[in-house]
Amino acid sequence: MAVTHETLGENVVPSHYELKVSPDLKTFVFEGTESITVRIKRPTNKIILNSSRLKIKRATIVTSGQEQKASISKERDEEVTFSFRKKVSGEAQLWLSFVGRATDELEGLYRSRYAYNGKKGYVLSTQFEPVSARRAFPCFDEPGLKATFSLSLVVDKALECISNMPIASQKDAEKGKKLVMFAKSPVMSTYLLYIGVGRYSHINGKYRNVRLRVVATPGKEKLMPIALDYTKRYLAHHERYYGIRYPLPKLDMIAIPDFPVGAMENWGAISYRETALLGDKNTPIAGRHRIAEVIGHELAHQWFGDLVTMRWWNDLWLNESFANFMEKKSTDTLFPEWRVNELELADSKNTAFAIDQSKYTHPISVEVKTPAQISAIFDRISYEKGGRLLDMIEDYVVRDAFRKGLNAYLKKHAYSNASKDDLWDAIAGASRGSLNVKKVANYWTDATGYPIVKVEARRGRALLTQERYCISEVTDRSVWPIPITYRLAGSKSEKRMLMSGKRASVGTGNARWILLNSGQSGLYRVEYPNALLKHLGAAIAAGEINSTDAWGVQNDVFSLARTSRTKASRYLNFIDLYCSEVGYPANVELISGLTWIYLMLGEKKGARAGMLLKTAGRRLIAEVGWEKKKGEDALSTRLRNAAMSSLGIAGDREAIARSRELFHKLASGAVIDQDIRSAVYANVARSGDASDFASIRAMYEKEQLPQEKMRLLGALAGFKDRRCFEQGLQYCLTDNVRIQDKILFAGAAGSNLDNADLVWKWTKKNWKIFMRMYGPSVSLLYRFVTGLRIVRDEALLDDIKAFFAKKENMREDIKRELDQTLEAIESNIRFIKHNSHN
Repeated sequence: MAVTHETLGENVVPSHYELKVSPDLKTFVFEGTESITVRIKRPTNKIILNSSRLKIKRATIVTSGQEQKASISKERDEEVTFSFRKKVSGEAQLWLSFVGRATDELEGLYRSRYAYNGKKGYVLSTQFEPVSARRAFPCFDEPGLKATFSLSLVVDKALECISNMPIASQKDAEKGKKLVMFAKSPVMSTYLLYIGVGRYSHINGKYRNVRLRVVATPGKEKLMPIALDYTKRYLAHHERYYGIRYPLPKLDMIAIPDFPVGAMENWGAISYRETALLGDKNTPIAGRHRIAEVIGHELAHQWFGDLVTMRWWNDLWLNESFANFMEKKSTDTLFPEWRVNELELADSKNTAFAIDQSKYTHPISVEVKTPAQISAIFDRISYEKGGRLLDMIEDYVVRDAFRKGLNAYLKKHAYSNASKDDLWDAIAGASRGSLNVKKVANYWTDATGYPIVKVEARRGRALLTQERYCISEVTDRSVWPIPITYRLAGSKSEKRMLMSGKRASVGTGNARWILLNSGQSGLYRVEYPNALLKHLGAAIAAGEINSTDAWGVQNDVFSLARTSRTKASRYLNFIDLYCSEVGYPANVELISGLTWIYLMLGEKKGARAGMLLKTAGRRLIAEVGWEKKKGEDALSTRLRNAAMSSLGIAGDREAIARSRELFHKLASGAVIDQDIRSAVYANVARSGDASDFASIRAMYEKEQLPQEKMRLLGALAGFKDRRCFEQGLQYCLTDNVRIQDKILFAGAAGSNLDNADLVWKWTKKNWKIFMRMYGPSVSLLYRFVTGLRIVRDEALLDDIKAFFAKKENMREDIKRELDQTLEAIESNIRFIKHNSHN
């Protein structure tokens, strides 16, 4: 039975939880008692709470000194109703006792295993977002129903306890246990509460008067200093940017061996996947960048999401888009040598475009009701598209006004809830009134998809026409208010306009070309006519257009080919004629486009793409060299890995031979450059045999560094040899691969085009296992579906459709991703047909 209404209502509102939990790390059963102080506006004889997989043993309510026993009933899934003989009103205390069990399902209060000195151990951790606090204790499990929390834990004396606030006191309890009591929390939503119990190692630090710790399971102290350093840097940055000090007395950064997502912003006790927090001197630049950005993201949440929280999940993007926006802004400020703004064009903006060009996408602000619907919107629209929308709005209103608006918003709604209108009002109040910020921004958050602007060159003018851009046929008459930034040939200055209608006109005078989306902050694509595209290409080749805008031009041409709006040959011609000397990030982007075309068309039909890919890789390796140079910049280090990987895909013999030589050195105990290891592993896997598979598997099982372990796991999914690949698929099902990492393996396998049929066969055979392993509220099952987007065979497409047409194979939380996957496969097939005689 599904929940069919949005909230528990506003008549009964919590103000404080007094919660005591007694977990057993041997049986994993936990018992709890709680007192919830509530305010009842109108007399009622029943109170509804959220509860899931808990047995409630007893319930009473106390009002005005009078106690009533409650009858307990369950009328809807994930809710429990407490009924009273006499109506109650005013302030009351609801007293409950309950029992539950910590499973390995990565939600609610769950268990996570680790090994130390050859012995297995467990820690308990929580993942409550979005709707799993109800699996740990009965509660008003909605973001708008904030309250304070006083948490106590009864545990074995040898165990350590962690929560949002510092420990206030502890004392002996019965049966050799101890009672640990935490200080009262500030007002916050239930999904932000954290409970951790187990044996831990940690290092300590301080930022101003805030106590800092990096925490992990035993033996990982050497992997913590990077995270502690980054935490201090990002706290200082965010305080300066927001104009508000971090409001809690302590902050724990906690690495959990089993964790469903990258990290979770529990206020004052942030939990992380180990790969997103732990590292050392052997962690590649890309890995340190990943750790930095995740820390920046989660610390941004301490203000956006924790201090100020959305009223309901339709505005999840207020949390996630802003954290995404801030992680990149702050990382670019703190680590300018990483060139984050350029890097994120190829990563974040492409990710947003890719998901949002589906006709099955959803608006940034989307209505959701059921737990499955809520979980399903923790996707790239809420994170990446929302973050890039904020880039565009910031550019539109000017940075200083945008920042002042954010500061006003946070100060006004601190310790409370807010909506998107509150945010836009604050930004509008800090900007020029004529910009109509609220109207522009609300359209973009409420509309589905994004536009393409078609340019038609006329004498002295450029005529612009917009329509929705989609990977498949769609009827959509949406007209976006598009902040257009453009530049004309011969001018270095940018001009701005708001395209508010279906059509617009721009004066170009005698300029040879006009470049739209100058700076690439706009969330739209551009289609140029051939004559104008040639002028733009010549300008790119001559260095008149910088590499960021060159990225935009060639990325739009590739996308038009990818969606069969034009021939792949048009893109290949453009790259061949004009992009031979292009710099970063355009050089990496063209490698990405060429790789996709080459793999999708195959070695024979994609021969020209393969030749250009090899040429691009060779050019890049000539620039940065095969080996790291002393004192080289971070970009060169990263480009070397990209070059080696692209050459391996293109079948370059020298790149493959070098990779195999380096791999054998590493396997024999020698040290090689950590920043090229992912390319080395990938090239060995593509060309490897059973002995290589056995070596990589052995290295994976031995490896202790979390990020390196994941690179090795990804390599096991990259074998071209079908027997080796099948071994990898079976290995993924074993306990050697954690539940959280099986989805990463599936994602890596999903880019192995040579073995797409085996990926589907494996997914189909084990689907019931995956359905049990990943529940609806975790929203991870879809990763096995999206891994099928490489399929390019009509017979496989028909089989996938038939399989998921059966009711027992479908679930609400994968519906959108399934529709998008089928659409992508149809597009792949259409692309191949469109370019079969290319």
